[in-house]
Amino acid sequence: EGVMPKVAEKVGAVGASDVNVKMHGMEAKGMDALEVVDAQAAFGEEETPAEDEEGEASSEPDFSKDEVILGADFAPAETVVIESGSKTLALNGKTMTAPTFVDESDNSTNSYGLWVKGGEVIIDGEGEIVAQEAMYSMAIWANGGTVVINNGTFRNAGESCDLIYASNGGKVIIKGGEFIATPKGSEAGTGNDYSALNIKNSDREISSITVYGGRFYGFNPADNISEGEHTNFVAEGYKSVQNGDWWEVIEDK
Repeated sequence: EGVMPKVAEKVGAVGASDVNVKMHGMEAKGMDALEVVDAQAAFGEEETPAEDEEGEASSEPDFSKDEVILGADFAPAETVVIESGSKTLALNGKTMTAPTFVDESDNSTNSYGLWVKGGEVIIDGEGEIVAQEAMYSMAIWANGGTVVINNGTFRNAGESCDLIYASNGGKVIIKGGEFIATPKGSEAGTGNDYSALNIKNSDREISSITVYGGRFYGFNPADNISEGEHTNFVAEGYKSVQNGDWWEVIEDK
């Protein structure tokens, strides 16, 4: 179940460019246009960050590279959007905190950690991706692209919070990590609804979330109501086992 964030319906295609990754921000005067800003403007710094070799950690990560390593906690001013290419994001023990913005057409608040519209992103290493409290709060939005989660902690908070969300042919493959969804006004993990994993209703035939591992707080990925009663996101040959407040996906030997 769940509702596709309205902002997604309003966002048009950005003009053709050879740049694979752009930082997208929503102007306060409306949601019918996207402002593309460079990394320097996004951080509001006067000096241009030093160039790093491919794969080196940076406190100001360059998402145009194939290998991105967080060198420090990272709170971008604009939502990070991946449009193409094959990329690896190493969390490196750091926290990436999503920005928030308001859609003035309905006054909804939105917070997306990583918005993958195309290509593939592989997330690895310990660390966190956190979406802030908002009406639509997503740590990961696979909106046409593919996201492979090997490790990391993913958290959010909101009224219609889909912690990990797939739409428009997007695919999410979860092999590990910890997932803590927090609906607004409740404690983390209360309610076995669609708050942790969700697929846009009209895209269920073309989008997918498949779980091979990981731990989910208060959410059973093998038996929930996300896409209807007894929804099972767990891959064949695996099972979900409860351990206190957590559900862990392991091989079904």
